Amino acid sequence: MLSSVVVAAAFAGIASAGKGFTGKPVIAGYWPSYAADLLQPKDIQFGEFTHIVRHWFVAESTPTYELGFGGAENLIAPVVSRAKKAGVSVSLSIGGWTGSIYFSDLVANATGRAAYAKSIKKTLDKYGFSGADLDWEFPGSQGIGCNTIRPEDADNFLAFLKVLRDTVGPDTRLSAAVSVGGILGADGNLYQRTGDLAKYLDYVTIMAYDIYGYGWSATTGPVGQLYDTCATDEGSGVSGALAVKLWTDAGFPAKKLLLGMPAYAYPYKTASSKLAQRKVNGKTSLAYQNRTDEVPKGGVTSAGEGTDSCGNPTAAAPSWLFKELISTGKLTSNGTVGKGGFTRYFDACSGTPFLFNSKTRDFIAYDDPASFGVKAQFARKNGLAGINMFDLTGDTKESLLVNAARAQLLGESFPDPAPGITVGDGTINAPLATSTPPSSSSSRRAHVPRLFAFGRLF
Repeated sequence: MLSSVVVAAAFAGIASAGKGFTGKPVIAGYWPSYAADLLQPKDIQFGEFTHIVRHWFVAESTPTYELGFGGAENLIAPVVSRAKKAGVSVSLSIGGWTGSIYFSDLVANATGRAAYAKSIKKTLDKYGFSGADLDWEFPGSQGIGCNTIRPEDADNFLAFLKVLRDTVGPDTRLSAAVSVGGILGADGNLYQRTGDLAKYLDYVTIMAYDIYGYGWSATTGPVGQLYDTCATDEGSGVSGALAVKLWTDAGFPAKKLLLGMPAYAYPYKTASSKLAQRKVNGKTSLAYQNRTDEVPKGGVTSAGEGTDSCGNPTAAAPSWLFKELISTGKLTSNGTVGKGGFTRYFDACSGTPFLFNSKTRDFIAYDDPASFGVKAQFARKNGLAGINMFDLTGDTKESLLVNAARAQLLGESFPDPAPGITVGDGTINAPLATSTPPSSSSSRRAHVPRLFAFGRLF
C-alpha cells in the first residue's frame, strides 16, 4: 500500500443503478471513517444523500499498488450495506492531502497504471463498492510538501483514468476531487486537456474550501467563499464561482461538476474588539479582519502541534464542526442566531456567515444553512450536477446543512436562502440576528471540506 495515498472509502450515492452519471441532482457528502467515533455508520442519514465519501488515516512509508484498510475492515460492511439499503451507492476515495505523496509514482508509466487500476478494481469488487473517487492533491503541483511531482503528471493522470475506466467498466462510478485552481499541465499553466477528463469521469468535486484558515491566512476570512468580491490579496481570484468558471471555460461540462462545501469552522482572535470595514471597488465587507497569533479555542477536530506525513513539524490547527457551534452555545438550535456573546453576521460579498464576540475578540468563519442554500442555488442556476459536503460529522442530527441544499436542488419551490441579501454585491447588512434568540414566530430558517487528512489507500 502506498504511504501517502489514502483510500477514503467514499460513499457515493446515486439515484439509480447503471452508469455512474445519472443526470439527476447529486447531493453528496464525505464520511471520514477515521472519525467514526463522531458519527457511527448506524447514525449516518443515508436517505438525505445520493453520494457519500469515507476517509481513513493510515500512512505507509513506500508506494505499492496494493490497497488495504489498515485493520478497519469492520467499518466497511455496515456502511456498504446501509447505503445500498437506502438506495445510495458507495465509492472508494483514493488520495487526499496526506495521501498523495506517491500518486505520481503510481501512474508514471503504463505498467504502473495497469497494475494500480487492477488493484482498485479488485478492492471495489471484494468489498462491494460501487465506484472510486480519486483525490490526487495535486497533479503537477505540490500539496502537503513532500509529494513526488512530475511535469507530465496531468498527462499521466488522464492516461490512468482511461486505463481505470477500461478496467472497471462503464457502470462503475468514477469521480475525482479537484482544486479550485484546476490541474496544471507540464508548462505550469492550466492543463489544456482538462475537458478530456470528462470522457472517463462521471463527476468532479471542486474543493471550494480552506480558502482562508487560521494556520495559513494573514487575516480572517471565509472558509469557502462563493465569491471573492471583497477578498484580501491571498483570497482574491479564489472562490467557488471562479473555480466553476475556470473548469467550464477549460472544457469540462458543468453538468458533471459538484460544488464542495464545508461543514466546519475556523476560529481566530482578532486584533481589535471592533470590526473594521473592508472596501473594495465600492463594495464593503466585515469578514476580513486583522488577526493575532493567539491560538483560539477549537472543538473536537482541532489538532495540536505535531508532525505531518513529510516528517515536518506542524502548528496547532483549531477548528469547530458546525454542529459544535450549536452544542457549545454559540448558535441557537436552528443555527440562525448568535448566542453566548456571539453575534451572527452574513457577509454578502462572499456568501458566507461568521460569528464575532467583541468582548473576547473571537471570530469564527463557517458555513451554515444559509450559505449552503446560497451555494446550492448557485449550483442549480449554473447547471452543475449538485453539491458535495465535507463532511458528514459536521452536520446536525436534523441535517440542517444538507436539507438546506436539498431545498434548492430538489424542492418543487425554491425558498430564498438569504432573505433581504443580494449575495456577491458587497452590501453591508446589519447582523442577521442579535445574540438574543428571537421568539419562535420571528425566527427565520436559513439555508447552506477541510483538508483531506488521509494517509494511505484502503
